[in-house]
Amino acid sequence: MLRSSKSRSLAILGAGALAGLVASAACAPGAATRPGFAPSSRTGLEAALDSVIVDEMARSHIPGAVVVVVRGGEVYLGKGYGYADLRDSVPVDPERTIFRIGSISKVFTATALVQLADRGRLRLDEDVNAYLPGWKVPAPYGRPVTSEHLLGHTAGFDEISPGRKAARPQDVLPLSQFLRERLVPRFAPGEHISYSTYGIALAGHLVEQVSGARLSAYMEREIFTPLGMHGSSVGLVPDALRGDAAVGYAYGPGGYAPEEWEHFHTYPASDVNATGADMAKFMIAHLQGGRYGRARILSDSAAARMHRTHFRNHPRLLGTAYGFFEARLNGHPALYHSGSMNGYAASMWLWPEQGTGVFIAANREVASLEQRVVRRVAARMLPRVEGLETEDTPWTRPRVRDDVGRFAGRYRWDAWCHSCTGERGYVPRTLDVTVADDSTIAFWGGEWGQVEPLLFRLMNGQLDYGELYVAFRADSAGRIVGMVQGPFWHERVADAGAAAVPSGDVQVDERVLAAYTGRYRLPDGMVVTVTREGGTLFGEAPGLSRLVLRARTPTVFAAPELEAELVFSANTGQQASQFLLRRAGQPDVVAQRIE
Repeated sequence: MLRSSKSRSLAILGAGALAGLVASAACAPGAATRPGFAPSSRTGLEAALDSVIVDEMARSHIPGAVVVVVRGGEVYLGKGYGYADLRDSVPVDPERTIFRIGSISKVFTATALVQLADRGRLRLDEDVNAYLPGWKVPAPYGRPVTSEHLLGHTAGFDEISPGRKAARPQDVLPLSQFLRERLVPRFAPGEHISYSTYGIALAGHLVEQVSGARLSAYMEREIFTPLGMHGSSVGLVPDALRGDAAVGYAYGPGGYAPEEWEHFHTYPASDVNATGADMAKFMIAHLQGGRYGRARILSDSAAARMHRTHFRNHPRLLGTAYGFFEARLNGHPALYHSGSMNGYAASMWLWPEQGTGVFIAANREVASLEQRVVRRVAARMLPRVEGLETEDTPWTRPRVRDDVGRFAGRYRWDAWCHSCTGERGYVPRTLDVTVADDSTIAFWGGEWGQVEPLLFRLMNGQLDYGELYVAFRADSAGRIVGMVQGPFWHERVADAGAAAVPSGDVQVDERVLAAYTGRYRLPDGMVVTVTREGGTLFGEAPGLSRLVLRARTPTVFAAPELEAELVFSANTGQQASQFLLRRAGQPDVVAQRIE
């Protein structure tokens, strides 16, 4: 852990106190717009972001954050908010404060591998086994895995979450040792996109094999130093910079507590640390065809190859580039990657056609801040273009008349460990697709109209980052086996009948369920309303869609969409007085009944 002297338990600050500190820190000398960053002519954007960021940091208990916007080859705005270290009241400084950027590290690893291909050291369309001495990647489907598959999340590996972390930095295994027993094929390479930590970890191993250097050393020499990213590193922050590393926090009933530094065997997928200023340089290099000032990390053609679409699960859906996911806001195509780990969250967005990018990072693991910031930047800097289909463009064309009942059922995001047994593996949340009318289905809080035989368009509301369509997959017998939303594959796990009474749920007497209905207040002030319809409980809260609560026991109910459990406390014949909210890796939180 980097901050052993600061690892004592902190009993700090409620939401109201933090809001005041965030607002004052945003104006403090160390946190304000610094020399080399945006001049005062950017005050309109700055004011618009201030209102969103200060509000969301207080609402979501985020101690500190940084935002950097680039445009036209320069930093348009760079600003710190709140505190990198609550104990010593150290404000976030966009030039100095180092954040862990989690899975955005995958973009750096992808850049390194494309860089080697750009220099003629390997071919991206060649079998990766050509570059692996000593052991080989299995190919049971008769197709080789290529670097292109790794960079576009189409290699087909299982996502084995257990065992990816080491207890200490010295226990992190060499990639050759770690990966050889854990590359488990699940589907044929190039079949569909399925988010893969192991694909990018193998890409990092190829960088090490081809270059002869450890990935951290390669990135320092070939990416960080040429771009002047002097606050960036892989793994542990160097001794000379440890004082600049933001402390990652968890938040619970006792206030804020620092998180332990995580050490990953899959370090090419998650271990880059960087300042906001460094990320500005990296974004500018990508937006300028691999060039930053006099330095060049990619040729124009290699950068263009990284950014173009390489795979889509359906022609009408968004897909993947090399290391990036595709998105669309205000009708404008974008490339992005987000990342999170214990105590940190970050997101990077590029709009290559507009030469614009934004990076946002925080020292608490919540995603709500990045979503609000990205939308605000897009709204102010990417004006809507007439004729472009956007998130709120109504659908006026005829719909397909089909038996939409065959699409109803339960689906689950595919990126989890299928080869794990028992409770070793993380199993992601499920979603239930229901029938709304003869051409419409409902899920994720919206209704979807059928516009092609297996294609549905969102009829109302909007998803994060501009996705408008979902597509379904059928097997040779016509049975629906999965659903794809952009680059994300959701496997079907139950039919419509099973979705009504999900596998693993228990039946609870409706009189018991009635005792749980009411309004409950969490320590941060959020009010959760629990309602009942027949034998099913539902939970609602501001900013969240209505969630089905699945009975695991007569008192324990799962909220799969939140990866949480609610444990109700009630005496026989009386209304529940409270529920306990449990989330993996976070302290339990008590919600008291208020009515």
